[in-house]
Amino acid sequence: MTFKQMQTDVLSYYQQLDVQKHLIWTQPRHQTAALVSLDLQLARLAGATGLETGVVAQPDLQPQSQQLQQFVHCLRSFFLFANLMNWNQVCQPTATDLDRLQQLDIDDQAQKATLYLMMKRMLLTSYYEKRSDAFQHAWMLFLKWGMVDYGWKLDQIEQAFATQLHELEAELHH
Repeated sequence: MTFKQMQTDVLSYYQQLDVQKHLIWTQPRHQTAALVSLDLQLARLAGATGLETGVVAQPDLQPQSQQLQQFVHCLRSFFLFANLMNWNQVCQPTATDLDRLQQLDIDDQAQKATLYLMMKRMLLTSYYEKRSDAFQHAWMLFLKWGMVDYGWKLDQIEQAFATQLHELEAELHH
């Protein structure tokens, strides 16, 4: 499975969900809702991975499997927001892009917090200034966060994505 295929699959799911719930979105309301959802998912991932450990002495870390599930939820939200902004191609990194990511160093907690805040800043810049380059920067920071800092391999992400999407689609059809 590729990022392009994951993106296609999740967008199909969201279309089915909208049809089932009889949702008719208008812009920019749909874009705004997608960005708020992405922001909330990123905050949950930050909490699940103990990002705020400088403030909380004993964070409530979730098990790695749940952290990965939260990462995949963020991935789905990134895909939806990119689609609504007509930036689908940004979410399709090449093998070279992924190789470059893998060469980066793992950040410590303070650096991860800075990376998280930069990602949020880039997302807001992309939205308010309609800048796909800012979104692309946020996207690559997100992938770096998951694939380098937390060490999830692409096949783990793909498997978790497929499982999560299958479960969502099953719920949709019941």
